[in-house]
Amino acid sequence: MQKKNSITYRKINHQKFANINSKTAIDNLNKEDNGEFYFRPSSKGTDHLTLTWKFFENNIVHIDIVEENKPIGANIGSLLRISDETYENL
Repeated sequence: MQKKNSITYRKINHQKFANINSKTAIDNLNKEDNGEFYFRPSSKGTDHLTLTWKFFENNIVHIDIVEENKPIGANIGSLLRISDETYENL
C-alpha cells in the first residue's frame, strides 16, 4: 500500500469511503449538510479506519474503528469495533 498525503491508500469498495486525510475530510464536510460523513484511512495504521462525521454545523468528530479478524491480504477486517460495539460491515 502506498502513502498518499500522510495516509496509507486503502482499496475499500464503499460509497462513503474516501482515501483522504483528516484536513481534506473536514474541508469537504464543512461544505456539506449536517449528518454527512466519510470513512477514511486512519493514521493509526492499516488495522484502523476513521469515521469523520459532521455532527452539527461546525462540530465534526472523528471516530476510531478497529478492524479485527483481518486475514492477510484482505482489504478490511471481518469485524469492526467502535468502543465496545462490534459490527460486521460498514
